[in-house]
Parts: sequence; C-alpha cells; structure tokens
Amino acid sequence: MAKLLSKSYPFDFGFRRRFVISAWSGLGIFLFFLFFQPFGIVVADINNYLLLIAGFAGISIILQLVIHLSIPIGKMSFRLGQYNLNILMLFELLIWILSVVAFSFYLRFVGGVHLSIFIVFRIVVVCLLQVVINMLIYEIQDLRLKLEQKEKDGIPGQQLIEKTTKQF
Repeated sequence: MAKLLSKSYPFDFGFRRRFVISAWSGLGIFLFFLFFQPFGIVVADINNYLLLIAGFAGISIILQLVIHLSIPIGKMSFRLGQYNLNILMLFELLIWILSVVAFSFYLRFVGGVHLSIFIVFRIVVVCLLQVVINMLIYEIQDLRLKLEQKEKDGIPGQQLIEKTTKQF
C-alpha cells in the first residue's frame, strides 16, 4: 500500500484540463440531484429548483478549481516527480470535507431544508462520489500514459492487452 501511495504523479493537469474535469464533475452532481432528488427539497417553482441544484454544481466546480489550482503554489508543485499520490489524496480529502460543509450550509440556508443525521449522511456520500470519480479519472489517465509508453517501447496496444489477459 505504501508503494502505491508513494508513486509519483506522472502527469500535469493545466487550468484548462482541470476546468474540464471539474465541469464534468459539477454536471454529474447536477444531474444526480435532478434525477434522484436525494434531499427532499420542496420548491413551488421548477425554475427555482433548477437554480438551487445548479448552486450545488457551482459549489463543486469552484471548490475543485480553488483547491487544485491554488494549493500547489507553495513547496508542493505539479512538476513531475515532486507530486505523489499522497498529496493528491490529501487534496481530494480536503475537497471532500469542504464540499460536505459547503453543501450542508447551502442546503440549510438556501434550500431551507432542516438537517438531520440522515441528510448529512447523504451529503457525505454524494461528496464522496465526486472524489471517487476524480480518483478514477486520475487512474485512467495514468493507465493511458503507461499504454502510450509501452507503445513507444515497441509493444503495440493490442498485443499488450492480449498478453495481460492471458496472465489472468
């Protein structure tokens, strides 16, 4: 486990790529709230409801952008070899905690929903889904880079896939 966490972060997301990832994550939260309605928000007008759940997506996007683009300004940077998975997990943990707090306040004071332990639990799970999806995006990018490196070394992608599947 320690080997997995200490591996270097092999790629760098610039502002544009980070914004795209954050925007898709926010869109996912918007659609999840729209279809599943996890908090029982009662609003008379559908337009107000759409604006309310768009606020959740906006909070998600802003928190992700602020954390991922402003924290590495200090000693920790996104340069190759200096940024490892431990730091990435700390960023995602910080996003998760701040999202739970922000969603709770937004739901209570803007949505007018009285918070209970069950609703806070739902908020925690929804915010955890956002972090898990981000981690999957990082892992997919890492695997894509490894595949490109293997193809540069002379192993075509199809042969690599066949070789890997034969092992299992």
